[in-house]
Amino acid sequence: MRKNKIVALISAFTLAAGCYTSFGGFDSGNIKTAQASDSLLIPGDVDLDGNVNVTDLSVISLSLVEKKALTGDRLICADVTYDGKVQLDDLATVKMFLAKKITDLSREAYFSNLPSPEPPASPVPGYNCDPTVPPTEPAAVPSAVPDLQSLKETGEKIGADGYMEFVYDSTPLILLETDDEKGEINKVYSPLSYYTALSMAAECADTTTREEIVNALRADDMEDLRTENNNLLSLYFKDDNSYCSSTNSVWLNDRYIFEYTGINELNKRYKAASFKKDYSQKEQTEKDIQDWIYKYTDNKIKPLIELGDPDKEYLRLINTVVYKNSWKESCYDIKDDTFRRNDGTDVTCKYMRSLENSTVGFGDGYKVCSKKMLHGFSMYFVV
Repeated sequence: MRKNKIVALISAFTLAAGCYTSFGGFDSGNIKTAQASDSLLIPGDVDLDGNVNVTDLSVISLSLVEKKALTGDRLICADVTYDGKVQLDDLATVKMFLAKKITDLSREAYFSNLPSPEPPASPVPGYNCDPTVPPTEPAAVPSAVPDLQSLKETGEKIGADGYMEFVYDSTPLILLETDDEKGEINKVYSPLSYYTALSMAAECADTTTREEIVNALRADDMEDLRTENNNLLSLYFKDDNSYCSSTNSVWLNDRYIFEYTGINELNKRYKAASFKKDYSQKEQTEKDIQDWIYKYTDNKIKPLIELGDPDKEYLRLINTVVYKNSWKESCYDIKDDTFRRNDGTDVTCKYMRSLENSTVGFGDGYKVCSKKMLHGFSMYFVV
């Protein structure tokens, strides 16, 4: 089930990298089987009669006045502002639709009409987290667009001991002891992406499986794991030229009815957008997932997505990580030089050159040094 890839681009001393992790096909304790729905939900159609009319307006009004929460498909259809809640702005939006002041209640239309600053040149977590889907297709649960733009660097050290243990234990297993499906080529592993996706899987798993995942991630319990992920989330940043962002999504097989508890935890704690898809339409669903990954890896990765048996695969959990940053001290020169491969052959390639004081570590058969980057990051080179 593991799929890890990365693309690195070095240009003008700037590094841009993206990676993704995908999990799918596992048995979840938060799933109830059901017959596949023959029709799609219509935004605004709260009474589920196939039309948006004054009756739907009345249902929303009563839910607000009597404070009776809508649930299930009714909640999905009533949330026409896509913030995970039914409020007065949803009522006002449906009124505008019935008055023909707006013509489309779809998610795409809503976010395209929002007054907002210019979209960022590159993706940030949760920004407009939607693949290209038919305008009438809803998310399986209310899927708020996560607002991570206000996150700021604290400058303080965070508690991430469990994550660092996971990195230390898992890296040699993945890079040295796992056969790569593409053969003996350069392997790349993103512990952060893998850790986040496994954490989301733990939220959806039953008691035994959850305990196994929590132990593998070196956490004491689920609350400890959630705290660790929240601490890691605080490290994400964005400015005009640099960013570190992570985006999550869950792709639900519409043959099944999902308990809202687990899915809402993904939305609340991991800012995961959720999408309800017809897994029997494999090519289209695979393309939607592929396009989403491509968008949220800064157009760096467009992986081959292969869904399993639609009767056995319940959901896909997707995490992407994108990192772009610059050296704290720029390289002053680029020259051609010789690089020797493992097989003893030489190849000429371009080397970035700089001169600065740094600490070099020596181990059994390897050396390690680091180069500082902006925002307090460092890149480590192990040779």
